[in-house]
Amino acid sequence: MGKLNYGTPSLPASLNLCIPGSEGHKVTNQHDESMSRNIEQCLLATCVGTLSELGDLVSQAVHHWYNKTTHGNGASPSNRRQHLLSWGREALHVLHYYMRCPELDTSHRGVPHFHLHRARLSTPPLMEWIRVAAAHTEHRNSRVVDGNDVSQAARLLLPGIDCPHRLLEPGETLCASRQLDAGQCVARFQLDMAFRILSCGRSDTVPHALALLGKEGVNARNDQGMTPLMYACARGDEAMVHILLDSGAALDIAVPTDTLRYSSIDSETKSWTALTFATVQGHIAIVQLLLERGATVEGAHKVGGENYSETPLQLAAATGHYELVCLLLTRGADPYLTTTPRNGISFTYSFGGHSAFSLAAAHGHRNVIQRLLAQKVSDTNDVLSLEEMLAEGATDTFKNRYNIREKLQPSSQQDLNNKLGSDNGSANSENIYVTIDEVLSVDGSHQEEPPTSKLTRTQNRVLQESMYQAAEHGFLNIALELKNLGVPWNSYTWGRCLEAAYNMRRTSLLLSLLADFSRCHLEADCGPSFVSQCLPLLFDILKRKKREPTAARMVELLCHIYGQDVIPEIPPPIQRPPTRIDPRFVNNPELSDIQFMIEGHIFYAHKIILVNASNRFRAMLSNKFAESSQPVIEINDVRYHIFQHIMEYLYNGGSWTVHVESHDEILELLGAANFFLLDGLQHHCERLCAGKVTADNCTHIYKQAKLYNAVSLMSYCEGFFLQGMPALLKSNESFSKLLFSSKLQSYDLINGLLATLGQRLTDRLHTRNRHLKVVQL
Repeated sequence: MGKLNYGTPSLPASLNLCIPGSEGHKVTNQHDESMSRNIEQCLLATCVGTLSELGDLVSQAVHHWYNKTTHGNGASPSNRRQHLLSWGREALHVLHYYMRCPELDTSHRGVPHFHLHRARLSTPPLMEWIRVAAAHTEHRNSRVVDGNDVSQAARLLLPGIDCPHRLLEPGETLCASRQLDAGQCVARFQLDMAFRILSCGRSDTVPHALALLGKEGVNARNDQGMTPLMYACARGDEAMVHILLDSGAALDIAVPTDTLRYSSIDSETKSWTALTFATVQGHIAIVQLLLERGATVEGAHKVGGENYSETPLQLAAATGHYELVCLLLTRGADPYLTTTPRNGISFTYSFGGHSAFSLAAAHGHRNVIQRLLAQKVSDTNDVLSLEEMLAEGATDTFKNRYNIREKLQPSSQQDLNNKLGSDNGSANSENIYVTIDEVLSVDGSHQEEPPTSKLTRTQNRVLQESMYQAAEHGFLNIALELKNLGVPWNSYTWGRCLEAAYNMRRTSLLLSLLADFSRCHLEADCGPSFVSQCLPLLFDILKRKKREPTAARMVELLCHIYGQDVIPEIPPPIQRPPTRIDPRFVNNPELSDIQFMIEGHIFYAHKIILVNASNRFRAMLSNKFAESSQPVIEINDVRYHIFQHIMEYLYNGGSWTVHVESHDEILELLGAANFFLLDGLQHHCERLCAGKVTADNCTHIYKQAKLYNAVSLMSYCEGFFLQGMPALLKSNESFSKLLFSSKLQSYDLINGLLATLGQRLTDRLHTRNRHLKVVQL
């Protein structure tokens, strides 16, 4: 919807009948102009008087909208279906409450009104109400707009309006549709009446309701795919659940996935059973009753098939209902059972998805995690794929772990809880992080056990997914507890926990995490996500902590990540066929047509050589060609023998034949090459300087390289810094000032180190991938 001048609302072009050239302009030529204006006013109406008037407006607006989207060009089938919706009586009543204007109500004319009304300027037009309410209706796969859909639209369209969430109960059905014959319409009304009778809670009306349910009886489903038992379990009506079970209600009937037969199925409740509905609402007595009557504890989970619906245990773990979790585990629920996420997003997407562990970790329910870990599960055969067999050697770190279940025996559980603390990541508990040795010292008998894991690979992956969920959602204590129990870090979960500890300003925990990186050999897991997300965090911590103990530990970590491999050398320049001139013409007055005055001495040169050497020489000599005598150009910023080296380089066709020992002279020659825009000579100087870098002169060389924009030399120096940073901070005061001093921010060493280390890790990853491809071939 748009607005004209002075804020007057207007219809979009696709719905306007009176705009020349629009889709509706043809209709204007066929119908009366007043009818077109009437329809436009219906769509733009912001207030009404009576309920019957509102019903007429909604009917006309929906009919016009349906015609436009059905017969208009480019209308998609999904968009057409949106305007086939019917408005229920409750929806009209709720909409009338928000759009009612007493001044327009002719049925109560003369009756004084003493209550205040909302400003009509803030009320949206009818077109917006229809659009937003229809979106909510389609979201729940229904064909009837009800009162809750309109209330949800009011929450979005009106300021300061809120509404309760939708209750799980039988909704309005389109029984009066013209697509149904009389018999089908009566049967639909009977089914709807039976569900409403059963939802009232009166036991004496149950026989009458069962008589209306048809041949399927007590197991009949409505348009939402739900049975009376499911509704009773969701409401928590234990007495009705007893009656329905005694009447023969099936326990394990699941909400179907066939949306063609059951048009109003909620996508979130597909494949849910009565036990699932009772679990998600927290009705523990009904859950226990269903289990005692023989309900399947895993709901509609199919062994070996694709399961997109959560199990009752997973939902209980997600809601943090500890008693329900204990009850389901006692009845045999598998805490390591996984289901595929509906959106397909998971850290271990290729091995499964959500489990009770991961959902509890994602919502921060630490007590549920402990109860799940304490549950003894039967050992199952672990089937390995060919890919896993080939990658056997890559998972040794997780194989060498202690049995997690044995660490959580009741005798040591209380001591472990006292050590870990009971808060959910509060910044007040400083000693939440413990080492592996402290966990193992809870029971001394575990220290002599061989480092083997009794969990299967699938169970190990479930715990890795749980650590990922805990780290991703900021529940640091859960991630650390899983780590202390033997679940290994990966670079991503370690980085998220490090970020959380840094934001919470927990220095001791930050130091422990930094020590874990090298102890767990996480440098082998540094992929693109580590380079883009974790490395900037590490250098940010280094920059802000400066001379604190955290900075010293961080420096050691960065040095460890960079590694002690050889620093990449500056590659040689691309060799081009040289255009050599006889070296005897260097500083030779013979055939010379240009002279330079350097330090009071004349230096003879030839224009043809210099003009083709660089743009700087060409600009210097451009205004000298017209002079008849040999021009003399004075150069004050370059010493005589340095200029002679430049000429020798140019006269030798860009081949380096000059022997320079001192790094100071090389830097001076580098500055001259940068001044005269001689890229080839500058590259040669960078290669020579890289071989002269030591712990004593590295800072000076880096500053000169920064001054002359010698990118390759800067990168080499940054690699030198990273490889020896701990020793440089102790022995080289100038390096410490360059790294931390705020007065030298122009050098931006932190960002340079970040880029160099990121490139080092990227190159390492590419090399590893190439080796893997060679092995596979």
